[in-house]
Amino acid sequence: MGRYVELQSFVQVAQKGSFAAASLSEGVTPAILGRRLDSLEKRLGVKLMHRSTRGLTLTATGEQLLERAKQLLLEFDDLEAAICNSASLVKGSLQISAPAAFGRVHVAPHALEFQRRFPNVNLAFNLTDSVVDLVSEGYDLSIRIGEVRDPNYIAVKLSPNRRVVCGTPAYFARHGKPHTLEDLANHNCLAFTLQGGQQRGWTFMKEGRLVAMKVSGNLACNDGEL
Repeated sequence: MGRYVELQSFVQVAQKGSFAAASLSEGVTPAILGRRLDSLEKRLGVKLMHRSTRGLTLTATGEQLLERAKQLLLEFDDLEAAICNSASLVKGSLQISAPAAFGRVHVAPHALEFQRRFPNVNLAFNLTDSVVDLVSEGYDLSIRIGEVRDPNYIAVKLSPNRRVVCGTPAYFARHGKPHTLEDLANHNCLAFTLQGGQQRGWTFMKEGRLVAMKVSGNLACNDGEL
């Protein structure tokens, strides 16, 4: 049984004058409080209370312990509150990487509200479409569009990113419209590249499952630019 709980129960019983009254404050039965007091007395090797049908009476040792115990419990509660308050104080620096255009429009505008809530945090943005190594370049957080490719990163989905297949009327007039996913192989598509030009294709939801389609074209862009 915890020493803190034993002392707390002892103080409650001594201040309330009975196990019944103390049990209402502690939220336990009088029998449990009695066992806690027995355990405390056994551990200390002294009698702290005289119990009779007329009530409770503290011994001389019990009187001494009561004053010290109240002070100790108060100091413990103050220490616990101080630790909790210091833990809740967010401070330090936060280095963030995000795509250039997307970062300016959707990420950076939240900086003012973030600093209002956490004034002790130094916030720094690097808005670039280059793929950065978070660890080696010292970033704490990266906001990117697409799936996570490094298993060492912890990813949290912020929002769905729904895309559609589209083209200009002039293009469709010359080449026709694709009606199936397989038709895309015959079209000049905008390909995504990543780290050395690796083509990843387009991903679709078909009959409840994700399907990746390889596409080709003479125009490519970095995935972070979209």
